[in-house]
Amino acid sequence: MAALITSVQHLERYHLVEDIAPGRFMFIVFAYLFSNPTRPIFGCTPVAKYWKPDEPGHCINVIKADYVYGSLNFITDLTMFVLPLPMVWRLQLSLKQKLGISLVFMAGSMYVLIWCT
Repeated sequence: MAALITSVQHLERYHLVEDIAPGRFMFIVFAYLFSNPTRPIFGCTPVAKYWKPDEPGHCINVIKADYVYGSLNFITDLTMFVLPLPMVWRLQLSLKQKLGISLVFMAGSMYVLIWCT
């Protein structure tokens, strides 16, 4: 927990959290969410090879693409967990309340850890 708080404070010091937060992060999420369903179709040259595997051409390695997609999903989930923490720690609450709110966010991150196994 202390390492997580230290890393969030480090990000906050360099204003990376505020810079990444709204626009860029939303673009990244939408880009990879759009790319996954279109990957099978547009990952083949020519596109018709997706439906007709015997046709000459090639397709991207689906297993590697799935690993990339899963990694991006993990990174965005982790970022969604880390983004609100600097705001929580700036609230005028007691340390006990701040830790409680952080634990609520951490409960959501447990889903990410379970999903990865």
